[in-house]
Amino acid sequence: ADRITWPGQEAVAVCVLDCGANRGHPLLEPALAAEDQQAVNAAWGVDDHHPRGHGSGMAGLSLHGDLTVPLGDASQPVLTHRLETVTIMPPAGFPANDPANYGAITSSAVSLAEIEKPDRPRIVCMAVTNEDRPGVRPTQWSASLDKLAAGVDRISDDQDHERRLLIQS
Repeated sequence: ADRITWPGQEAVAVCVLDCGANRGHPLLEPALAAEDQQAVNAAWGVDDHHPRGHGSGMAGLSLHGDLTVPLGDASQPVLTHRLETVTIMPPAGFPANDPANYGAITSSAVSLAEIEKPDRPRIVCMAVTNEDRPGVRPTQWSASLDKLAAGVDRISDDQDHERRLLIQS
């Protein structure tokens, strides 16, 4: 962590939609401000609640890429982007998300990040999938992702919609 040049607040953010992230990790904290962590349901919290740290792992991979080589050399990485996280998956003890609501949950998550920092450029990254659907037919969720990417979810008189870059597994 001491060898890294960390990004400023004005840097592009990768907004990871997952199960939260451990902001206390020394390789995440300098690029993940407390106000840049949200939860679709505030009761879920913003800390990584996955038993194996899936959200933190995704955040770290999004921020640093594969650390195998940098951990074994004396390089001084310069990061050009920072992190945002939005918890979209409920922790244990809460009911699972209804697949019929995945689109609304995803749209809400993107809105939370945009409300917090409306002028920040961001890339939305989600490594969450719907295991119960084969992907052969479109879903409300895929339609919501299309609307978010095209920017047509926003109310505007302008026909040139501001588009978003979404990375979906």
